[in-house]
Parts: sequence; C-alpha cells; structure tokens
Amino acid sequence: MKLSSFSRIISPVIALVILLGLLAGCGGEATPTTTKPTTGAPVTGAPTTTAPTTAAPTAAGEVFKWRWQSMGVPGMKSYWLYEDFKNRVEAATGGRILIDLLPVGAVMGTMETFDAVSKGVVEAASS
Repeated sequence: MKLSSFSRIISPVIALVILLGLLAGCGGEATPTTTKPTTGAPVTGAPTTTAPTTAAPTAAGEVFKWRWQSMGVPGMKSYWLYEDFKNRVEAATGGRILIDLLPVGAVMGTMETFDAVSKGVVEAASS
C-alpha cells in the first residue's frame, strides 16, 4: 500500500508523540491515589491520599501490554496507519511494549472513550 506524502510526514510525527507519551508513562513516580485511610477518621468531605510506594525498578526484560481501541476498522486507511504505528512501537522497543490494537466499538463506544481510558479499561484510544 503506497502512502501519500502527507501520510509519510504525519505518521512519524504522530508515532513520535505517542511513543514519548508511552515512555513518559512507563517511568517516574506514581501519582498519589485516593483511598480509605488505614488509621484514624477521615476529614469529612475531604478525600485522603496515600503516598506512592517505592517499587523496585522494572526488570530489564519486563513487557508492557497495552490495549488500544482505534477509531477505525480493519480495511480502512486510518486503521492501516494504526497498525503501522503499532508495529513501529513494538520494533522500536524491542518487543517491550506490545499493543493489542482493537477496532472501533470493540471495548466501548466512541462517546465513552475518555472515561474508559481514565478508568484503565484500555490504556490508549484514538479519536
């Protein structure tokens, strides 16, 4: 399948932006999460937070598996670009990041995309 000059330019740019986002999300400190306190009574109306735990560094060979719901279906040009990006990420990371590319509607409807990513139903989605 031959790519247009626009696709040849935009595809690597999109790939780079998403890859940087993926890599940024794989490291650093965890964000504090809202939980029930383990001791004492909570302040009425205010959430309590716990400090992030210090975890051991990730193993050198650890594999990250992501579910990504696209806005296309197999056979569409946009879906082909998603597949190309998926393959590039997997190759660039030596297989440490594996992406399960899902067609539109496989996990959630288009209007639920933001909430699904926010709740961890899928790790990524395109719009």
